[in-house]
Amino acid sequence: MAPPASNPRASLRQTASTERLTIDPYSWYRCMGAGKPIKSPAFTLAGHPWTLVFYPGGYYPNTAYVAVFLRLEHNLLMGEQLRVIADFALVAAGGADAHARRAHHTFRQDGEISCGFAEFARRHDVESCLRGDRLVLECAARVVEDGEELRAPALPPSTLQRDLRRMLAGTAADVTIVAGGGHRFRAHRCVLAARSSVLRAQLCGPLRDAREVIELPGDLPAATGGDDAAAAADARRLLAAADLYALDGLSLACQDVLCRTVTPCTAADTYALTDRLNLPRVKTAVVEALAVCAGGVEAVKASEGFQQLAAEDAALAKELTSKVTTERHENPVRGSASREEMLVASLVLIVFVVVVPSVAFYFTR
Repeated sequence: MAPPASNPRASLRQTASTERLTIDPYSWYRCMGAGKPIKSPAFTLAGHPWTLVFYPGGYYPNTAYVAVFLRLEHNLLMGEQLRVIADFALVAAGGADAHARRAHHTFRQDGEISCGFAEFARRHDVESCLRGDRLVLECAARVVEDGEELRAPALPPSTLQRDLRRMLAGTAADVTIVAGGGHRFRAHRCVLAARSSVLRAQLCGPLRDAREVIELPGDLPAATGGDDAAAAADARRLLAAADLYALDGLSLACQDVLCRTVTPCTAADTYALTDRLNLPRVKTAVVEALAVCAGGVEAVKASEGFQQLAAEDAALAKELTSKVTTERHENPVRGSASREEMLVASLVLIVFVVVVPSVAFYFTR
């Protein structure tokens, strides 16, 4: 079995050097135990011998990471200090660097003799950088000059979104969601449990079931849109589902849609649902919107939704009309004038209060 080969490059100068440790075949070394290193031949940096050290089995026991260090082989600094920056990277196919990380350390006679990372990269990520069965590790090291500021390396951009997309697109999904129309899509039990307390109890709680298919209510809309009546109908169906699965964010979004889309045709259906779900904010919005509606109570009574509500729950239908009538009587200005009419009245008032006196003052100077 041939030892790992090193392919050192010529030093740019005495205080800078780029070294490569090539492990070929990597499959012979990947199962080495924790704490067992592979070393490169020594190279010179600032007049001292150094080696690049790689731990394919990890630095610590029972770890999922490989480790890499730049090591000072013979500490003969004798009171001297060396500030060193080391850029480690796995060289992937095509020569591109992958899993690049930077370390910096001040070497002293009585200090640590190595710098690097005990958790450099996960083993399965390392194997994705193999070129055939060969792994190439590169270290670009340089000594920091006196007076040069030693800055901490910038943090790499977050890969959370990429990792979540990979998870959702992968084969690890363990639940199938069946929506209206028979549409199926895969999901993850842990994600559903994190988003809904109801699903958490069903999927992960003490009374969890082992089912792998969750059927949603069949009348859920694919997306909200259209005119006010269609948007309100979609929002009501989604609001019922949000209440069923304790999705507070979706519930608030649906409530906002219902508050903005109150018409005589949609008012009764919205009022009935929000009464059942105990949502007083939406009920109040329905009453206030009908109080300024031109048709008022009569327009609501003529709607199909109100007639159905009166047949199913006469008391609730009477409550709705009574509250609208009371609101119109208690706020006669709002009840007798539309918003557009109130805006015109306000503009006329501004003209008489501000503009007319100003013009009169101008001509009487």
